[in-house]
Amino acid sequence: MVTIICHGPFQGFTMSDPLKEMIADLPLPGSETTWQFVFALVLTLAFYGVLRLIIGKWREAVLRTEEAWDDALLNAAESRAYGLYFIGALNLSLIWVYGRGSDVDSNSADWFIGAYILIATSLISVVIKHFAPLLLDRFTRKSSVTVSGGNPLLIFLGRAIVWFFGLQLAMERFGIELLGVLASLAVFSLIIGLAIQQSLGNIVNSFLLSLDRPFDVGDRIEVEGQLGTVVSVGILSTKILTLDERLVVIPNNTLISSSITNFARGGGDGMARRLYLTLDVGVDYDEDPAHVKGVLLEVLQKTPFVLDEPTPRVHLWELADSSVVFRLFGYLGDYADEQMARDHIFQEVHYRFGIEGISIPFPTSIELREKPSPFSGGVTESREHRKATAQSMARMKARKESRELLLERDRMERELEWQKERLKNQDGLSTTELEDLRTGIKDLEKALQSFDTE
Repeated sequence: MVTIICHGPFQGFTMSDPLKEMIADLPLPGSETTWQFVFALVLTLAFYGVLRLIIGKWREAVLRTEEAWDDALLNAAESRAYGLYFIGALNLSLIWVYGRGSDVDSNSADWFIGAYILIATSLISVVIKHFAPLLLDRFTRKSSVTVSGGNPLLIFLGRAIVWFFGLQLAMERFGIELLGVLASLAVFSLIIGLAIQQSLGNIVNSFLLSLDRPFDVGDRIEVEGQLGTVVSVGILSTKILTLDERLVVIPNNTLISSSITNFARGGGDGMARRLYLTLDVGVDYDEDPAHVKGVLLEVLQKTPFVLDEPTPRVHLWELADSSVVFRLFGYLGDYADEQMARDHIFQEVHYRFGIEGISIPFPTSIELREKPSPFSGGVTESREHRKATAQSMARMKARKESRELLLERDRMERELEWQKERLKNQDGLSTTELEDLRTGIKDLEKALQSFDTE
């Protein structure tokens, strides 16, 4: 009995010749080599069924977990496992049929080794793709001055390094030095580098942004007078969506050299989205400052968006040409509430001033002894009564709409939190359900942003 002992990638593997002898003794038509390949194919398909069974059991175990990364990793590893299996089966079949050291084996050995290296490189790259974000998020400290989430550029660079060394090892099997090839292209690379200098600067600055991490997708920032929400951070540029629905593309070179105001990371006391709101209100010189301050402070304290701590304050701020200016100070829990808070405060101030008899002067340099009537033909009691009635009805309608708007906004915020938590847990959700969740989250975020539009 003759035994074939394999070396190289299958060192230690043995295959006995009785199988060949059995095939040779059978009265089969055609050449013996053909039937050896047929037998090898049958064995390959049989063990392929066993491999599918093993991977199927693995898939069942993975689907029972709540994590999403293992599902993606399994899908990527499954295809590579099948590829590795069939390449290995072909390699073994050639060794068995033609013998170790034959011309076929010698000519194909480097190709098979190169294929094994590339498959291993691909598997390592996939592991980095799915594990690196988890590690980055785990070691990222979440507070009012840091940003959650990682820049994909770091993952891209890690995978690029893995592929570089994998290709280097694979090409060495054919006597090709990858570093030598790159060195021979140095002059060409220099020309290309000069041509794309600006783009390379953007790429490098994107890497620097990923290290410094001054903002994240979803944060509201202001750069060179452009105020908006960050919708994407790319290798060359960062895109922000302004309050009036304009998409502004800012090169990363500009971000590095400019001052960035991040409203989502500015708050203190562990409240990253907190905003310090200041408003100025002017009244007539005849008004009592204590009375005005009391009314303004009461309005500020009853505004639903203003926090109780730190305590809201009102100060007499300026003696202007035609008015005494009071400044209101208050903290909002979320910078997204700024526009609604301003609207609410000014409406309440106007309404309370009317009740309290506090006058807001006209900004004129001419003193009016008598205020002109807004009605043509002079003032009549019926006209004033109709005006007062219309004003009361308008105030009631505005208050009702404001309450409905607040209720709808609260409902949408709760729905958004629930969907984000659902997406985070991913308890047995299908791909379609996950995509629907992501779409719903984007729609809710866009709808909530409309509350913040001036």
